[in-house]
Amino acid sequence: MMHGKLGPSLDFLSGGGEMGALMRAHDWSTSPLGPPENWPQSLRTVVSLMLTSKFPMFIAWGPHLAFLYNDGYRPIFGAKHPHALGLPFRDVWSEIWPDIEPLVTKALAGEATYHEDLHLVMERNGYPEDTWYTFSYSPVRDETGGIAGMFCACTETTQEVKSRAALKAEQDRLRELFKQAPGFMAMLSGRDHVFELANDAYLQLVGHRRDIMGKPVREVLPEVAGQGFFELLDKVYTTGEPFVGRNLRVGLQRKPGSRVEDRFVDLVYQPITDSEGKVTGIFAEGYDVTERVQAEESLRESEARFRNLADNAPVMVWVTAPDGTCAYLSRSWYEFTGQTLETGLGFGWLDAIHPDDRDWSDEVFRNANLKREAFQLEYRLRRADGTYRWAIDAAAPRFGSDGTFLGYVGSVLDITERKQIEDRLSASVAEFRTVTNVTPALVWVCSGTGRSIFLNQRWHEFTGQTVEEAEGQGWAQAMHPEDAERILPYWQHCRETGETYEGEVRYRRRDGEYRWHAFRALPHADQNGVIEKWFGVSVDIHERKEWDDHRELLINELNHRVKNTLTIVQAMAAQKPAARERRGPAQGPGLRGPSVRPGACP
Repeated sequence: MMHGKLGPSLDFLSGGGEMGALMRAHDWSTSPLGPPENWPQSLRTVVSLMLTSKFPMFIAWGPHLAFLYNDGYRPIFGAKHPHALGLPFRDVWSEIWPDIEPLVTKALAGEATYHEDLHLVMERNGYPEDTWYTFSYSPVRDETGGIAGMFCACTETTQEVKSRAALKAEQDRLRELFKQAPGFMAMLSGRDHVFELANDAYLQLVGHRRDIMGKPVREVLPEVAGQGFFELLDKVYTTGEPFVGRNLRVGLQRKPGSRVEDRFVDLVYQPITDSEGKVTGIFAEGYDVTERVQAEESLRESEARFRNLADNAPVMVWVTAPDGTCAYLSRSWYEFTGQTLETGLGFGWLDAIHPDDRDWSDEVFRNANLKREAFQLEYRLRRADGTYRWAIDAAAPRFGSDGTFLGYVGSVLDITERKQIEDRLSASVAEFRTVTNVTPALVWVCSGTGRSIFLNQRWHEFTGQTVEEAEGQGWAQAMHPEDAERILPYWQHCRETGETYEGEVRYRRRDGEYRWHAFRALPHADQNGVIEKWFGVSVDIHERKEWDDHRELLINELNHRVKNTLTIVQAMAAQKPAARERRGPAQGPGLRGPSVRPGACP
């Protein structure tokens, strides 16, 4: 029915890749939607938007919710493609219908919904499989203002969810390693140094006190007051500078009612910072070196324990001397890079870094070493098989008990998967801009306060505003003054209530003419329900508005003429009885009967 060149009424099906071609060639005679020539403008508009988008989208329209989708949605369908085109939504996804029917019902009732990482068991390839999706269901209104269907923009997050689950499992494993680590470790949060984590070695050091989580260190270890450790914690938290101490004497009451016992510890207080560099807590780690404090053997044992911890850690660990030369690399480094002791120590570790990253990484490290400050950098690290993987390298300076700079301790972690996710997110943002710039509608994004964040190229081409002129609240200057008095208070109301922002408004074209637009915007809230952004679209409906006005004028004129004609007819009808009374009974030709004589029989 649609092979060959599209007529003007079917331009909305142009383009769209494979799905555009399938929709143009599809036999719609058996579909509840009927021929595309008869589709309403509202459906045409949303289909055109869907087909030109690279983002996975579908539309369910009409009483049977006939299913339409674009190229981006094809991989989600699997083997159901292309047979699902035009079929009822319920039949297309029968296996997950019990899960999504309540969401569809809400959309058809006018309530938009958004779901992040929703779990669905799909049979898109002939067998059940666990999948996760982030999507929104939005109602779509037709020309009468009624809800005629729903629109969905979605993305499959199955791999991301599985990756997060794997990451959590890895974190749990690290937590178990932390618990079983031979050195004592504790995580302290806030200015009061409240215990969040403590491993078995730490609990063994402090003796009988086991119920310490959620309590401040001064309450847990009152006998340590006056020994300088609380003051060190306060200093590390305030300055953000780590503290490293060796062979420190600490008096602990390790049994209830017993005397205070002297122990010797090697101790590191490492500040923990957030993304803005603000100190939020302290990581305390070290060793109880009481029995080895005077002997070289105790030092070698301490080093052996550290090596054991580092070699079995899930990250690559390294240690440098004060002059910056690498004195130690954990076993995981050699296993990852394929280097040996001879090729990795000193500054040989730089040879495992990608040539494009080597020079600037070396410069960052040497500058930090001169300043004796913590640093963090990301570079590409060559694996033993010759491939390069993204890694994050973070380190902090070490100081002796007398403040002597001892070098650095650092760790290297493979972050390739994280970088790939970041790259995909960047590509998604770029695709969004591309899609919005090619659409003929005015597409915009505002903050929760109403300030413009993004306006597509069509906006600037239509209004003539520059990016600087339109930013913030500048976009409102393109609105007709009469409409601004009506629309801006309504816009404020929608931002306060979260209601859908929709209506009609006149925008000034760059040549000075005001043209009518239909607009609609939906809010996007964060995980706490606070509206962060508004996503909106404005479509030119000027010709339709002019036709509506002209049609109303014609109807009024027709009503006026009909009333006049009816009045004349009623007046003529009222005159006829009076005329009959004056003339008597009317007898036309051939109506007069035969004459009858008096007394004659018929």
